[in-house]
Amino acid sequence: MKTFLIALLVSMLMSVTVFAGVVELNKATADKDPVAIKIEAEKILNDSEATIEDKAAAQGGLGAHYCLRKEYDKAILEWQKVLDDYPSVALRCAGALNSIGWIQIMQKEYDKAILTNQKLIADYSYAPADLVRFECARAYNRIGSCYDIQGETEKAKTAYRKLLIEYPEQVRQTVKVFDKVDFASMTNEEVVTILERLLRATPSVAKNGAFLGRIKSDLEKFK
Repeated sequence: MKTFLIALLVSMLMSVTVFAGVVELNKATADKDPVAIKIEAEKILNDSEATIEDKAAAQGGLGAHYCLRKEYDKAILEWQKVLDDYPSVALRCAGALNSIGWIQIMQKEYDKAILTNQKLIADYSYAPADLVRFECARAYNRIGSCYDIQGETEKAKTAYRKLLIEYPEQVRQTVKVFDKVDFASMTNEEVVTILERLLRATPSVAKNGAFLGRIKSDLEKFK
């Protein structure tokens, strides 16, 4: 749970650019201080000169504030406001849906979590930003996990396969689902296409060495 909260807060407050009004909010988040998070978030929301990106981050911060306090219903309401009030800020909206979906999984509301993560993909898969693509890839992983829990294995396999096909560069997610993909049910041509794309998209760095080795090994089997 603690690890989830830290990851959730980072996800909600990260951005390609650190906007001026979010600096103190980021600091409060790093300190995992719900009181300070709320104070800084409300400052931004009340600042007429704050950018829309600042305000979207602040609204998400209020969700994080309540989540840290384990007031999950209130957290979801704040994240819903991100979606309602700042629909053009794709990163914050994708993060809000991710957070709502994760709470639903924790509360074992798997059908709701599947719908939430499907909405994330449907609404924000167009966005080219890497952090948004990561959220979409993670959404596929979570959809698959929910189906697995419900015993709907084929639907789970489909979600995992889509992750590899649509987001091959998102290594933090592809490595998690690689062994869950049913390559045996595909034609050799289909498998080779997926594996070759995955091989090209996976950065050739030391930490990916074992994973790249697996991809190459499987590729040789299906060629």
